[in-house]
Order: sequence, then structure tokens, then C-alpha cells
Amino acid sequence: MDGPPDAKDLQPFVLSDIQASNPDVRAVRKAWLKVNLKEERKGKAQELEDSNKRARLLEDQKDDLDHILLGSTSVIRTRKEELKKAEYRICELGSMLDKSLMDKKEIKLDFEAQIRDLRDALKKGEEKLSREILQKEEAERNCHHLRYQLEEATRRFAVLESQEVESQEYSLNVWKRSLNPLTWIEILRQVLVAAGFGSKQELNLGGTTEENSDSSSRVNAGHDPDPARYQTQQFQRKFTESMIHTEGINKSLQFVSLGFLDQIEIEHYDNANSKSCISRPASFLNIQKITAVFLRHSQTSPSCHACYTVNFATIDDKALALKLKNDSASSKMKNLTSQT
Repeated sequence: MDGPPDAKDLQPFVLSDIQASNPDVRAVRKAWLKVNLKEERKGKAQELEDSNKRARLLEDQKDDLDHILLGSTSVIRTRKEELKKAEYRICELGSMLDKSLMDKKEIKLDFEAQIRDLRDALKKGEEKLSREILQKEEAERNCHHLRYQLEEATRRFAVLESQEVESQEYSLNVWKRSLNPLTWIEILRQVLVAAGFGSKQELNLGGTTEENSDSSSRVNAGHDPDPARYQTQQFQRKFTESMIHTEGINKSLQFVSLGFLDQIEIEHYDNANSKSCISRPASFLNIQKITAVFLRHSQTSPSCHACYTVNFATIDDKALALKLKNDSASSKMKNLTSQT
């Protein structure tokens, strides 16, 4: 303690130890008690007034709090409604989010599948492109090789052609000196006899010895400006007459033309389908292969024919050939070639 104690603080120690028999003490004590009681009453009255003030203040605060509570209750109710709406909205958004996630997942899977397909297609395209590039390079190499071979073949062909022209000129001169058109008449007569069309006497295409000698003398005498043409006309006339007078030959062989041709033309007729066959010079350089086809119908099988071939040499750079029409043919070239 900083200062001296108060009287009331000393009262319990002082008055309680003094005996109450002393009247003065009792009077002092009584007065002191009155003073204390008065002060206590004042203090209690002050406390009561303070408590009343506090009560009124609390009542005012209570009213304010009631108003605040009512307002807060309405606010809370509003907040609860808003909270419910927010929760419902959150649920909707959650379901939408789940759906969007599922859609996104499916789209992602689809995109991944498409990407894989595109990668596979791109890989296949690259492989195909590489193969095409390799094929193109191979084709270019083959083209260069073929071009080189073509140039080489052209060069060789030019050399061979020049040699062939010389050889043909030489062989042509040999055949001109060794053969005449009457030789072809004899060859065709032998072919017809071998095919079974008449006998040697019936198919005397060249005529009698006197006729042949007469024709030869006329040619040699220069009555015809073209001896080969004159011999051909005589052969055509004799051949046509022999076909007419020979039994069965006009039914199986149709003579079309006889002349000078650069190549052989034999027309094959197979029912409604027709096609032409052209034979070009073969084997020997000095002989042009000409095929004469003679047909013989069979009584039992009309489609069965006999075919004979003969090789003719060239005369005056042209080939003496027969142009015939037939249905079909089977070759017996070896036998006839051996006979001729």
C-alpha cells in the first residue's frame, strides 16, 4: 500500500476487539455503523440506479437487436433461398460438367482414332510415293536402256538393210536368168494334182508344147511390150479354164485374181467372222514366201479342207501370187515343199 489505510479498513480490526460494554465505544460503534450503512445504502442506490440504466440500455439494445434479428432473419431466409438456388444451379452445372467431360472424352477418343488413321494413311501414302518414285526411276532407266537398244537396233537394221538390198539385187538377177513365168504354171499344176483336183492331163495349165513354144516365140518376137504381163494373162486364162472343166474344183475353190503383188493376201472366212492374213518374206533373202491355199470340200464333213503351200521366187521386184477365199485351212506345208 502507498498511503495509510482507510477507517473502514481498520474497523473490523478495531471495533471487533473492543468490548461493547463501554458506552462510548458502543455509541461510536453505533454511529460508525450508521455511517457505514448510509454509505452502503448510497452505494446500493447508486448501483441500483446504474443497474436500472443498464437495464434500460439493455432494453433499448434488445429492441435494436430484435429489429436487427428480424432483419437478419429475413436476410438469412433470403440467403437460404439464394443458397438453395445456388446449390440447384451447382448441381445443374455439375451434371453439365460431367456431360461435357464425357463428350470431351469421346471427342478426344475420336480425334485420337482419326489421328491414328491419318498417320497410317500418311505412312501408306509415303510408302506408295516411295514405291512410285522407285518405279519411276526404274522406268526411266529402262527407257534409257530401251532408247539405247532402239538406237543400236536402228543402226544395225540400217546396216542389214543395206546388205539385204545388195543381196536381193544379186538374187533377183539370178532368178531372172534362171526362171521364167512358165515355171510357175508347172508348180501350180503340180499343186492342184497333189490336192486331188483332176489329173496331169486335165490340169495342163501351160497348154501344149506348141502353145508354149508359140507363146515363147511371141514374147521373144516382141509382140507384147510386157512379156511378164502377157505370160500372166495366159496363165490366168488357162487356170480359169482348168478350174471350170475340172470336176468339183469350181465348188471348192473360188479364184479371185491373179497378178503382181508386193505381199501375199489370203482371206480366211470362219462363219460370220472374217479376218485377213498377210505373209511376208521369210527364211531366204532371195525368196519371198507366197502361200497358195487350195481347198477340197468333203461330202461327209464340209468343214474339212486340205491346205497346200508353195514358195514362189520374186520376178521384177514383185511376187506372183494368188488371192484366194476359203472357210478354214489346215497346213500340210512340209509334204508339198518336199514335192516342189
